[in-house]
Formats: sequence, C-alpha cells, structure tokens
Amino acid sequence: MIKYKNKKIALEVFSYNNKYRSRIKTKVCLMDHRFQILKNKNPNIKTMMCIQITGRPILKKYVRKYLEMETINTDYILINEEELIPNVIKKI
Repeated sequence: MIKYKNKKIALEVFSYNNKYRSRIKTKVCLMDHRFQILKNKNPNIKTMMCIQITGRPILKKYVRKYLEMETINTDYILINEEELIPNVIKKI
C-alpha cells in the first residue's frame, strides 16, 4: 500500500517465467480478487499490477491478452515496465 498526495495505491509486483502457464492465470485472478476486496472497503483506492516476465517474447503477448480479458479491478497493468511505476504513481 502506497500513500501519495492523499491518494492510496495498492501495488502488487511479481515475476513470472514460461515454465508453468497456468500459474500466471491463478496468480492474476488471486491478485485481482484481492484488489476487489480492497475496492469494496475503499472505493477510491487505485490498484496497480506489475509483472516481470522472462522467457519467450510471445509469453508477454499472451499474458497481456489474458490480463485484458480477465482483470476487472486492476486500474494499471505494467508488464516488463517496472521503471514506469514512479511515473504512473505521479499521474494518479
């Protein structure tokens, strides 16, 4: 949880490689569900998911497509863009 200029931001960061494709789906659904619980308690909270993906380049495309279809409660998604976290926080 980050507080920035009286705004609350929930940030979840994790890494993933291409060994187990189904694990990314489980992890993303679990994180999105956590964000849903946080938003129920505090509707003004912003949520951000940052994922570092290693392995084949096609994996990034697959994960991006899956996230767009499955995430409901995540406001910002960064894939292999962890250096952009401060900029996104400042925009919020």
